[in-house]
Amino acid sequence: MFDPNAKENPLLQLKHKRPGWHFFLFPAENGVLLPCQFYRPANFTMLHNYPVLFFMHGMGSVGSDGEHIRKPEITSVLSLLTGSPEYRNSLVIIAPQTTREHPWVKVKIPALQGVCRQTEEPVDYLAAAKELFDLALSSFPLDSRRVYGWGNSMGAYALWDIATRWPDFFTAFVAVAGGGDPEKAARIAHIPVRAFHGDADRTVAYDGSRKMIEAMKAAGAKDAELITYEGVGHHSALCFGAAGRDLDTVEWLFAQRK
Repeated sequence: MFDPNAKENPLLQLKHKRPGWHFFLFPAENGVLLPCQFYRPANFTMLHNYPVLFFMHGMGSVGSDGEHIRKPEITSVLSLLTGSPEYRNSLVIIAPQTTREHPWVKVKIPALQGVCRQTEEPVDYLAAAKELFDLALSSFPLDSRRVYGWGNSMGAYALWDIATRWPDFFTAFVAVAGGGDPEKAARIAHIPVRAFHGDADRTVAYDGSRKMIEAMKAAGAKDAELITYEGVGHHSALCFGAAGRDLDTVEWLFAQRK
């Protein structure tokens, strides 16, 4: 892993960039060259600790050009940067990108059962993303008590996978239309989670979210909630967009502290 103070650390050059989005390629230790977008808030200073949002995109935003942050599935989440001076000026966002050939997790689409049994090791691109996240936390003045995740579809699977592999990583996260391995859910019963899913989803089964939340609650989770969109399928505006526009959830997420 990169030394956070080493000259070749690709994140160091972002410390003095202008506010806004910056695209770069992260050379992970496992050989993956991971495309990523980094959002530097307007009020950024090395003297302040910032909350950080790690965003994981879905299959509809695959590629290597950094355009995933402009896709319809996530624009509503990122609209908080234009609609809220508080978040625009104080939130760091890191959004890696993967390709169609290298999904974040090994899950068959359509995921009719929703459940994704966790592999022994994370796939290469997910491992690269986690390495990047760890490097960011050691390279920037980020608040380790406020580490948030938001994932859509394949990206929601990624969040469930990261959280259950590294249970102390996230402060809280939002998983939209994804799923995970319910047998691992007890590991994250302490993490506040909100899952959104349409019960008419024919791409990723509604059971993917339902079974994870139920398993967390069975393990004693106090803040695990499933928000159901009745009659809604795997739809950018009606599912992903609606979740991103849920201001109660946005406020809930960023209010969480370790």
